[in-house]
Amino acid sequence: MGKHINSFGENVKSYLDEKFHVTLLFFPIVGVVTFTVIPLIVMISVAFTNYDQNHLPPTSLFTWVGVKNFKTLFSSSLTSTYGYSFGRVLGWTLTWAFVATFTTYIGGIMLAMFIENFIKGNLMEEWKVNDS
Repeated sequence: MGKHINSFGENVKSYLDEKFHVTLLFFPIVGVVTFTVIPLIVMISVAFTNYDQNHLPPTSLFTWVGVKNFKTLFSSSLTSTYGYSFGRVLGWTLTWAFVATFTTYIGGIMLAMFIENFIKGNLMEEWKVNDS
């Protein structure tokens, strides 16, 4: 009973003081939603339409075709245009994902080791100067 309800000003002050970590997370979250989640939703939606060079707005509108595109893609042999292109693009996508992840991981570890050694080196020199 009698629990205090924060005013708008108190909430803003709270998000600038003790909940500042939440305020700092707002911008990366907006970036991820804007540049990752929304484009994924749009591209997944487009996959279920007949959007192609023959159905471009404003002259000709595209319509929903459901899973017809996927049936065409997977029912065609690997030598047909769709199947062959899909296999090549999938292969390069997986290769890129593996190489990018591996090099970023190794690069991050190397950067962390460099920073650690740099900080330790500076501290050691500072201690030697202070001891003299």
